[in-house]
Amino acid sequence: MDRRFEKNWQTILDEFQPWIEDINKGELKPYYNDEIQFPPQKWKTIGLMFWGKKNKKNWDLFPETTKIMSKIPGLVGVSLSLLEAGAEIKPHGGETNGIIRCHLGLKIPDGLPNCGFKVLNEQRSWQEGELIMFTDAHHHTAWNKTGENRFILLFDIIKPEFESRKDEICRSVLAMLSMDFVARKLDLKFIYNAPKKRQLFLFKIFKLIWWFYLPIHKYINLS
Repeated sequence: MDRRFEKNWQTILDEFQPWIEDINKGELKPYYNDEIQFPPQKWKTIGLMFWGKKNKKNWDLFPETTKIMSKIPGLVGVSLSLLEAGAEIKPHGGETNGIIRCHLGLKIPDGLPNCGFKVLNEQRSWQEGELIMFTDAHHHTAWNKTGENRFILLFDIIKPEFESRKDEICRSVLAMLSMDFVARKLDLKFIYNAPKKRQLFLFKIFKLIWWFYLPIHKYINLS
């Protein structure tokens, strides 16, 4: 897979260049959870696919990139990821060990120690045109202590051994993220403090919603 991106990364970079040059374009949105960031600097993304759910409007904005991405088995997520100058993402772990998270460097202002990321005890710096892969469930953090913005193409792939459970994994993660989003936006702190049985009941409700939604989302003009 590395050679595929080494060959095509310039095409991907060229397609995202207008958003790299103008970070105020409307499609770049801050990540919803401020608790893992150090405001006012932001981690922002343009989401093309989120846990198997395409954002058709954004997907269609980047036809060359999505043509390349569509050939990747087990693809469940794609986004352009901006880490603003001076921004830092606090240590956190993903919701499942069933995926491999991939970073393709597009515009990298500097290497370590000024700009990089850490997974468990290993620090790495991004390189333009280089693909880095890791297990998202492992604790990781990222920082950009330079005066320029950092851009990568971020995408998630289901691990081959979990391919048969792809939809189940996506529904479960979407249910967890939906609960968290609703709790934060509506300040429903009781969700976090509720007994485990009640949390599990709420999780099953959200999961049921995604159970019906995911199989048909590809046929709906999502935006």
